[in-house]
Amino acid sequence: MLAVVTIAVVPVVATIVVRLLAPSYFTLPGHRLQLTVVAIVAAVALLGFLTGRFNDHFLTCEDFIVAGEDPAPNGTHTKP
Repeated sequence: MLAVVTIAVVPVVATIVVRLLAPSYFTLPGHRLQLTVVAIVAAVALLGFLTGRFNDHFLTCEDFIVAGEDPAPNGTHTKP
């Protein structure tokens, strides 16, 4: 029951958050421009997620060590 209520409230919470973080979004002229902004934000978020998810294609274990972090479990080791 709680999951259903949570899902039902998501649009209201999302609208409040958008109005707080980007108040000028709702004053953009036309729905097409608003949809373009949403598409750009979604594309950047998806790209960030995919980069983090498949970090072994972009980073090596040594990159994490140099940054002072523990190596990722799926990290790629470079050949000496």
